Amino acid sequence: MREPRVKIEGEGYYHLYSRIVLGNFLIDEKKKAKLLEMLKKVAYFSGMEVLTYAIMDNHFHVLVHVLPKDGITREVVLERYAVLYGEDEAEELKEKWENWEKAGMEHRINEEMEILTARMGDISRFMQNLKQRFTQTYNLMTGNRGTIWQGRFGSTLVEGKMGTLAHFATYIEENPVRAGIAKKAGDYKYTGLGAAKKGDETAQNGISGIYFGCPICEAMASFEGMLAVRHFEKRSEELISSAVAG
Repeated sequence: MREPRVKIEGEGYYHLYSRIVLGNFLIDEKKKAKLLEMLKKVAYFSGMEVLTYAIMDNHFHVLVHVLPKDGITREVVLERYAVLYGEDEAEELKEKWENWEKAGMEHRINEEMEILTARMGDISRFMQNLKQRFTQTYNLMTGNRGTIWQGRFGSTLVEGKMGTLAHFATYIEENPVRAGIAKKAGDYKYTGLGAAKKGDETAQNGISGIYFGCPICEAMASFEGMLAVRHFEKRSEELISSAVAG
């Protein structure tokens, strides 16, 4: 029997990750761009702020801030719906609701609002949506059938403190370094810091969110400084070990 997932109601921070079945290296450059695009859209619809991420060849990590669900209005739902499904779909939904309202059928609007908001603010629904959407796109691109993901996604409830968030973000950012495809964190294109350094405003805002809204330039400097210290410490340990072994 699988263990229940640790989640809290309402606002929270989570480290989420998922692997490709059998560890296969299926996510090439083009598919990484697709997965990143979907990650941003699904996160926005789900009421989540992506603080940072790492999309690798056979897995991905994401650190998210689940925003409070209080006061989600019809306008907010329509805005999020437009990001995920497109402006035309959102306009059709808006017109349908307006017609129901004119016909005195507000209960139908409330029913659909409940269905849509139930998909927001929940990490399980978020990851299900993201992984299913990417699987569909992957299969269309490759002719594959069935899921490409290995079982359940992993999740860790993260304490909402700056130091803890920075620790988890550092672990995520160092994935490409540990995999040997980047010399240092921030050099890899498909991480939050890598994108932020190239001017991606969403990624920059995510790094700022790790430091609770600290100005982007200060947050970037703090985060890169922390990563640089870790890189120096690890390099020093390697040199010492090499010297002792020699």
